[in-house]
Amino acid sequence: MLEYALPDKLTEEEKMVIRNNVSVLLSSLHAQHEKEQDLTKVNRVEVIDHTKPVEQGGGRAYVFWEDKAKVEISIQDDGRTLKVFISKP
Repeated sequence: MLEYALPDKLTEEEKMVIRNNVSVLLSSLHAQHEKEQDLTKVNRVEVIDHTKPVEQGGGRAYVFWEDKAKVEISIQDDGRTLKVFISKP
């Protein structure tokens, strides 16, 4: 999740408008990137947890590898959810 600080002097309504605009921009950028990104060679998926140090369980949270895997990504729920679909072709 993208985290960023907004100035305290802004009203909650102004902050909400900015957050919504950032969300729309990120969704648009992802849609453009998804069109340009060739995932046909991807056969490994890793989820890396940077919320805690490696000594406390951070680091690689999930690893999947298979020679003939099909990987697809999707942004859903108004840009709030990233889903990764792994299947066999």
